[in-house]
Amino acid sequence: MAAGVPVAIMGMGLPAYAYEGTFSSYIDDAVTGFESRWWQDNNSTNDDTIVTFKGCRVNNNSTGGADAGIALRWSRPYLPDGEGSTVVLNCYDSDNYHWADPAATNYRFRLKTINGSDSGRILDVETVGVSW
Repeated sequence: MAAGVPVAIMGMGLPAYAYEGTFSSYIDDAVTGFESRWWQDNNSTNDDTIVTFKGCRVNNNSTGGADAGIALRWSRPYLPDGEGSTVVLNCYDSDNYHWADPAATNYRFRLKTINGSDSGRILDVETVGVSW
């Protein structure tokens, strides 16, 4: 498997609510700048977009805290991708962030910081969940 490439995991439990879409994955050996796969939000359910990280580890260390700063990115025809503010997920155990009902377009997230640093660290995430 290529380093930092999310791979789908089937059967991961996401909320039983009827979101427009969901996917589950994990992250191995990601550095800042890593980007998730794209997902298309048609805004047919007017739901928040939720990204959940569970079981984060930094530099393959199984003890101590871990956090990941991520930013939501969106496609804009004929323009560079848009990018929102960085939010921090305290994800040694589990954490998530809700973006309130974003507009219909394609989205992904970018890893901006690992334990507050924008370089020199490697992040593993046991489970990544995205719903929209």
